[in-house]
Amino acid sequence: MKIHVEIVGKAEAKAKLKEYMRLTGNGIETGIKEIGIASARALASKVQPFGLNRVGKFSNSIEKQVKRAIRNANLQGANTSIEAAHKARRNSKGQVPKDLNTKGQYQGKPFDPQERARLGERKAKNAGLAKAAWVEAGNMLVSIVSKSRSALKKIKVKEEINRHLGKGNGWGRMSKLSLSPTIYLTNNLSYISRTMKNSHVTAALKSGLLNGYKKIDQHIKRETKKLNKI
Repeated sequence: MKIHVEIVGKAEAKAKLKEYMRLTGNGIETGIKEIGIASARALASKVQPFGLNRVGKFSNSIEKQVKRAIRNANLQGANTSIEAAHKARRNSKGQVPKDLNTKGQYQGKPFDPQERARLGERKAKNAGLAKAAWVEAGNMLVSIVSKSRSALKKIKVKEEINRHLGKGNGWGRMSKLSLSPTIYLTNNLSYISRTMKNSHVTAALKSGLLNGYKKIDQHIKRETKKLNKI
């Protein structure tokens, strides 16, 4: 999945980036990359289950949903693969509903609990890889790591995502500077287009653009405050 993040479209946005450049001493490309990094972070957060840095939260959520789906399948005596049973019980948002019935007498032979556990682990790993790919794409926009408060910072994630970084699944770059520079963020995983809905991608890009400009505003306010003290 390749995402184009259009950065500059309105005079107000151009003016803000120029002010950022003037006050921080950074090139305009740094401000543009700031928005690209925020967009990558938002895309990672929008991989189901939503969120990024809650330790153990998303993997536990996936494993609980798999357990709930397979218990329901056992109640109904589902005559299918465990993968298909899980998929059939996910709603339009890709989630297994919390109110799905899991109590009662199993019909027929239930799925192997170990097979169910392996499915949960595999789904959690896939989600971790998908989130990590977007993080990796955003972090590729950071060419130099600096301690300066106005410098670009890599996206920091917890170990359950961090362990999947560096595998080449994400890629990010910025087009050559022009009147309408573009950030390109790519998630190379084959299943990402099935994992993320267009509506989730749209919401992530909207959030990323907003958060990116908030970051730029913070830099502008900080540098303006410094100048006022002189």
